[in-house]
Amino acid sequence: MAYIEANDRNPFGDDFDEKILQDAGKDSTWLQGYSDKRIERELALRNGDKVQPLEYRFHLARAKTEDGGKRVFHWQSRMGYSTVKWDEENFKRLGIDPTENPAYNKGEDGLVYNGTQVLMVAPRQVAAANFAKVQDELDVQRAAAANRMADAGERYAAATGTASPTFATQDNALTGEVVEDRPTTKKRGPGRPKKQK
Repeated sequence: MAYIEANDRNPFGDDFDEKILQDAGKDSTWLQGYSDKRIERELALRNGDKVQPLEYRFHLARAKTEDGGKRVFHWQSRMGYSTVKWDEENFKRLGIDPTENPAYNKGEDGLVYNGTQVLMVAPRQVAAANFAKVQDELDVQRAAAANRMADAGERYAAATGTASPTFATQDNALTGEVVEDRPTTKKRGPGRPKKQK
């Protein structure tokens, strides 16, 4: 038997500077003064350091819908965002510099664009409220999913005469710690449930 080893070859050659791979400019959405601060903050959190909240949240929103309508209305009216004007004083006030990334440009309407998306910003308090709302909605969805799993386990246990399976709840899913006191179910025989009489 013959084995063939297949390697993906770089069509442009293998002689490149490794620093290019770490260059933030390779990311078309990189926003100097925001993206770098988010990374620094995440690294500090990972190390257990105390961090300050970010002052603003920036978001790229599709500027127009397929029928030509303004998509940014959703972000302005429902989420509390505003568009960012291409202005150096404005950039200083917000602590950003989109000129560092060539993907950003000034639109005909004087706003900051990245391709077909417009740059939007929300102050810290608005971003915090939006984040909390999304987390609350996710918690409801997680709890509903956990309940469905527990109910399915109970139904299986009742149908097969076995013990109910143990489930991790949403609060301990990241740690892997099991908090419910249900015994773990083991399969019977070759994977078939025991028949009820």
